[in-house]
Amino acid sequence: MYVIAICGAYGSPIRTFAEDLYEFVTEKESSLSTILIDENEFLHDVTKRTLVDFPDLAAHIRKQDEDSIVLVVGNRLFLDENLQKTFNIRLFIDTANDICLSNHIKSQSEKRELDLVIDEYMKLLKPENDDHVNPSGKRADVIVPADKDFTIIFNLLFSSIQASLSPKESRVYDERDEEKSGYSFFG
Repeated sequence: MYVIAICGAYGSPIRTFAEDLYEFVTEKESSLSTILIDENEFLHDVTKRTLVDFPDLAAHIRKQDEDSIVLVVGNRLFLDENLQKTFNIRLFIDTANDICLSNHIKSQSEKRELDLVIDEYMKLLKPENDDHVNPSGKRADVIVPADKDFTIIFNLLFSSIQASLSPKESRVYDERDEEKSGYSFFG
């Protein structure tokens, strides 16, 4: 199993990144199961955005098939030490505050009044980003700028997945190797 954590601030394009990566991987590697898990499925109360049940999320990740690629997406993934141990690689999508606000407005403005959407971002989400989510980005293995084309990072991730999941060949020393190459392993 190869587990990729995709984290970023509220309003960052982490879910778009995760969905695009999911499609990229499934197109390239159809023989492996690819699973997308959203931390929101493990919130105590989605409407209040209360804490994620990290032990349940970690257990759910571990239950996946050994021959699978697991993409885990969320804003709070890097806040729990034990959960981090389940990830092979941690990505943080670095997004400017104004872009986060703009994305939040786009995603919520059809559902609610603009004043309420902006108020929610400024009073709840931005402080959460500033105090917890963005500082947790220092735990990432790779910081991905949100305003760039993701094709390069997708290719690098796919290479890493392939290297990790391919069977390791054990090579046994054979004296004939020296004869073929003219090189002696022992001087």
